[in-house]
Amino acid sequence: MAAPMSVLPVPWNRFIAGEYTATSDFEGFLNGSTAVPVSGQHCECVMVQAKHANAGIVYVGNTSNQVWELPPGSSVTLPVKDFYAIKVKISAGDGINYLVGIY
Repeated sequence: MAAPMSVLPVPWNRFIAGEYTATSDFEGFLNGSTAVPVSGQHCECVMVQAKHANAGIVYVGNTSNQVWELPPGSSVTLPVKDFYAIKVKISAGDGINYLVGIY
């Protein structure tokens, strides 16, 4: 039997997990008020999950386009090196969970 394929090319040394719930309509980056800063660390990937209790869709992407539509409970894993490059659009009262893999 073949060994299972790795999802990530480099194993994580640690990770940062957190959550954010918008108190008003929010469009912005995962930084400062929404996340634990990871400056100086090498980010391998970021997983963003829309909270199960959300009433609307969370949009995830970069500065130009938020192309991933996350209905409640769904998630996307982005292979990015810069945690701060991820932009989200969240309606008031909705939220996200996130997990940042650090190597």
